[in-house]
Parts: sequence; structure tokens; C-alpha cells
Amino acid sequence: MTTVIVDRLPETLKNLNSSTLQTSGAYALATDGLYALINDMISNLSSIKASIKVEEKKIAADLATEITAGDTLAANDTIASATVTAATVVESTSGTRGDTYAGGATPTLAQTKVNVAVLTVGTEKYSEAAVFSVLAQAGRAIRDLKVGTVDNFSHSDYTNINLIKGS
Repeated sequence: MTTVIVDRLPETLKNLNSSTLQTSGAYALATDGLYALINDMISNLSSIKASIKVEEKKIAADLATEITAGDTLAANDTIASATVTAATVVESTSGTRGDTYAGGATPTLAQTKVNVAVLTVGTEKYSEAAVFSVLAQAGRAIRDLKVGTVDNFSHSDYTNINLIKGS
């Protein structure tokens, strides 16, 4: 039988159900609610997905306009009257996902703009690979938590978290 200290029960219920959530500056303070945090994450992901779907339609329309029956894509062709937006943020290590730029590890803005943006937030325009790389890290942490493999945050993917596993 597990021994739990009774005075932790009301505090845990309060933490689960608190409707507060700090969403600017330091995200998710110790006094914020767990369900509020989960709901905010779901809302943010839904918003990101909806924005990407809008850009996907533009990409497909531009591609359909540029290609007529029998045409092939040449490596350096540009879009004559693009409705898509050029990326300002790319993923530099995953060329296999499509991000390309001429140059070293830190591309210039002109070099990143050869990539199409799938998410625009203010002045930042993220390529598909950039969005994927950010969400893949978050997805891994969530998956690890769900399947019970998060017991030691010494891995470099997890920072500023101090979990201790009891013995």
C-alpha cells in the first residue's frame, strides 16, 4: 500500500484545477493550473495547424499555377507571381526535410528566403522543417511522459527540469 500525506491532496486538486496560466514572459508558473497548461498547449497547436493549412493551400495553388501538363521542376526556377511567403527561419541541420540555403551554418536572410514559409508569426516566417524540428522536441517530451520513460532529465533535450525518482 502506498503512503501519501493527506495535506498534499487539496494542494494537488488546487494545482490541477487552477484556471490561471502565465503565457507571457516565464511561461507556466508554479501557481498555474495543470489543466490550464494542457488546454493552452492544445489551443496553440490547433492555431499553428490552422495557420499551416492556410499556407499549404497557397503552396498547392502556386505549384498548380507554375506547372502545366508535362512540365518539370527545374532546380532554380522561381515562382512568377507567388502567393506564398519566403521563410526567414529555417532548420540548418535537416536538409532532408527540404530546407536549402547556400552558405555555412548561419545563413543570411537572402539565403533563407529560397525556402517557403508555412507559419508566419509577426515578422518571423518559419519553414516546414523549422516548425517540425521545434514540435518534434516537444512531441518527444510529451511521448516520453505518456509512456513513462521520463524519470531522469539528464538528457540534453530536457533543460531546467529537476525531477528525482524515488527508490
